[in-house]
Amino acid sequence: MDWRGLSNMHRYAHTNSSMIRQNPLLQDYLYQVYGWMTCGLLLTAFVSWFAIHTPSVAGVLSSKKLVLTVMLLQFFVVSTISGVLEQLNSRVATMLFMFYSSLVGLTISSIVVFYTAASVSSDVVITAGIFVTISLYGYLTKQDLSVFHNLCEIGVIGVMSAYLVNIKLNSLNSFITYISVILFVFLTAYETQKLKTIYKNVNLNNQDQMRRYSIIGAMGIYLDFINFFMISLLIL
Repeated sequence: MDWRGLSNMHRYAHTNSSMIRQNPLLQDYLYQVYGWMTCGLLLTAFVSWFAIHTPSVAGVLSSKKLVLTVMLLQFFVVSTISGVLEQLNSRVATMLFMFYSSLVGLTISSIVVFYTAASVSSDVVITAGIFVTISLYGYLTKQDLSVFHNLCEIGVIGVMSAYLVNIKLNSLNSFITYISVILFVFLTAYETQKLKTIYKNVNLNNQDQMRRYSIIGAMGIYLDFINFFMISLLIL
């Protein structure tokens, strides 16, 4: 075993973690980003749980047309938020993020209702483990991951197109699922690395701007977590 390699990896991780501790402003920014992401995930989980356990809501969401409408609204909202988030004040940005998280909860409720509680719980644990691991890599690596970003975005569009075609063919499920995993591994690492770039552009003495850019960062990694959760659910 190459003990020198292990020693170098340990020193590298220690150096990066020390950098975070020595930079309290960066630490504060990351706390806010992951704090808002957690709030979004908790709201999504609550809305999903409420929808599943409320017969009237569950009955309404059993309509495929309504679920499709919610998904289209969800896509419209996230596209709108991504385009105008930097121009909004922090309160409006927060409200839009929470609204979007609620829509995701409604969409997820129409899917997880077909799985057992044990399967969903297992998927949450697996997703969290993968997400943390990839996020750590994205933060610690010195490699510029932006070179993969455009390719991954093109790949996501390709996967979405293949999924629509596969609705009728129903023969590419496994291929689409595993390609999606690879794409979102890179996207998660990239979004995490991008947090350090966003941080450099924030006036940390401006609380409104700090909150707004925390929401921007939280939105990116929230979407990655949700996508990983849905993909893992298909694998399970």
